Amino acid sequence: MSHEIRTPLNGLLGVLQLLNDDKTLKGNELLATSLATAQDLKRIADDVLDLSQLESGKFLLDVVVFSPVELGNAVVQLMHPNAEEKGLLLRLSASCSPALRLTGDPARLRQILANLVSNAIKFTDAGEVQISIDYQDTLQIKVSDTGIGISEERRERLFSAFETMEPAHASHYGGTGLGLSITSQLVEQMGGTIDVDSVPGEGATFTVNLPLATASEDSNNQEPSGQGNLDGRRYLIVDDNETNCMVISTAIVQRGAIADTDTSGLAAIRRMKEGGPGYDAVLLDINMPELDGFETLEILRTDAAVDCPVYALTAQLDDESLRRYEEAGFRDVIGKPVDFDEMSLMLLGETATSEAVERPASVFEESVFDQLIQNTGPEVMQKLVDSYCRDATARGGRVREALSAQNWQVIGQEAHALNNSAAMFGAMSLHGLCKTIDQKVKQEEFAGLEQDAQVLVDMVDESIEQVKRWASART
Repeated sequence: MSHEIRTPLNGLLGVLQLLNDDKTLKGNELLATSLATAQDLKRIADDVLDLSQLESGKFLLDVVVFSPVELGNAVVQLMHPNAEEKGLLLRLSASCSPALRLTGDPARLRQILANLVSNAIKFTDAGEVQISIDYQDTLQIKVSDTGIGISEERRERLFSAFETMEPAHASHYGGTGLGLSITSQLVEQMGGTIDVDSVPGEGATFTVNLPLATASEDSNNQEPSGQGNLDGRRYLIVDDNETNCMVISTAIVQRGAIADTDTSGLAAIRRMKEGGPGYDAVLLDINMPELDGFETLEILRTDAAVDCPVYALTAQLDDESLRRYEEAGFRDVIGKPVDFDEMSLMLLGETATSEAVERPASVFEESVFDQLIQNTGPEVMQKLVDSYCRDATARGGRVREALSAQNWQVIGQEAHALNNSAAMFGAMSLHGLCKTIDQKVKQEEFAGLEQDAQVLVDMVDESIEQVKRWASART
């Protein structure tokens, strides 16, 4: 159902976005209304998919470094037009420094905060909406409003799926009743809590507490920001839907790149076999007739000798599908409906010219290690440390042996196995390098891999010594 809804919605929303960017059509009320309606439909489709994944247990969180204050400012900027339209004051106060960096999933945290602020604005007709951010070992976010408030009876079932307003307000405010259910389940997935205080007729305050660890400001795993510029690059978009091809190629051209399109996997294979221009990346739709994305990718790699990154272009974004894309060798996934800014950032990060650089100093996040101790206790932690040191030593040795034989597949397998454990113990540089090596091997991009593997061996040894020092200092 997600795919069936998202595919036509992708074309509709994409065309409306492009028309909205056309200066000659600025101020067109019908266009603005159509765009807003399509965006509402997309949010509903996203909510249904999120709820399905959360309830099935097939939901994974990212762990990257981010600034909670910058995230709060971004949500304020996003929601400010909505508040202004209703004559409301939208304010953000933060007792923590903008330089504070935490580790967690900023995309999902942004979703939580945006849901709460959106609801506060919706149910407030006069006054203000206040966002407060504080960090004292735990991230606390409060969203307060001066709106209609919530009755005690409704508070008891507030976070249930499809729970909407009392009948007296439901027809006026509308809504699917999914937002708060998804928000509460996301908070629970992050190991946190969400509470609400309210007096009917006076407003409500939602409080979210999340146990997120701090991270150093210079960590190399920080969330990217800003819109990508694709000047001088060339991309091939392969999608059996001509509207999708037109929309995505137009967005890429607007960002300074050249875009070619094919409406079938066979056409793309034929283009590549005939010696088409060199591409920085291929964007390949998964669900196509004759040859689907998986079959097309395999032939592009084997028969057409395509060695550039290939991205899956799809509306199927459940965890099982994401694993299939990774196993098949796709570089990453561009979800439909396509967010053009996110797409350009993804393409920019992956296609930037690689040059040999001096190896940066290893980054270790002691706060991550301390958080693990708090979650497990000293006795279990010591067992985990011993297990990590044994496992990392063995895997580092296998990487050395594979390096001498230039067995890249073994190196990729060992890097993949080390990836999560390195992050769990706070070895963030090792974690990032493992992900890079794993991706290179899966994409059969072996340039520079020997140097990466040598650095990996050194970082493994460093991580073992650092983990031992931390453990010793706490016993």
